Amino acid sequence: MERLGGRLGGLLAAVPSTIVPATLGFWWASADQESYHAALYSVPGAMLVNACFLYCWRFFPTRFSDSDLHRLLTKVALSALLVWAILALGLVTLARSGWIPIHVMGFSCLALQMAAGVASCRNYIPAPKGTQSVGLWTLLMRGLLAGSAISFSVWLAGLGNPVLAGVASVFPAIFLTTMISVWLAQGKAVPMGAVGPIMLGSSSVSVFALSAVWSLPALGALWGSLASWLFAVCVISVPAWLYLRAPEPK
Repeated sequence: MERLGGRLGGLLAAVPSTIVPATLGFWWASADQESYHAALYSVPGAMLVNACFLYCWRFFPTRFSDSDLHRLLTKVALSALLVWAILALGLVTLARSGWIPIHVMGFSCLALQMAAGVASCRNYIPAPKGTQSVGLWTLLMRGLLAGSAISFSVWLAGLGNPVLAGVASVFPAIFLTTMISVWLAQGKAVPMGAVGPIMLGSSSVSVFALSAVWSLPALGALWGSLASWLFAVCVISVPAWLYLRAPEPK
């Protein structure tokens, strides 16, 4: 995103990545297929929460009045995390209530996420390319936080908490560190412009999770993961790229 701009870079940043090892962990750690399915069916709901988290990075910068970009960043980041925590708690409570079957909730949340992604990209938001390179410390922090989220989610799956595991597996660690680092290096325009493409592109994570419900049991861990990844990219990432490649207005 730092080099390719908010639109294309944001889309590429949302291609399924950390969900792949998390899914493999669920496959090996879950006590039975029902728990494995529940963990993956929870992912689209968590990604819908992540979409709300991302939209906060477009909404709050225009609502907070602060000329100091560092203070503004702190306010936006904390507000976005608070929104995520509240919505994630609501999602887990809803999933555990049994009021909506977990598979119905999964597909419904995917549909809502895709609709929100398309809507967020309809109005053009400038998404300039960055001029600064990504620091090694930033890359290390992204990897550390993402790895921690994956390990924690697999641990939860092993303990018999599939819904919590599914939500934890897509904790927006990479989104958070990316937004903060790009904001500090490039200013707020790049991350604000990337919000829509990331929201749209991250639907591929939900598609990967839903397709992995069947692909891993049918094809095994390796080929099942590859099939789900290719399916998610072809169904979401490629059409989203074609949709977003329209010339930017001058």
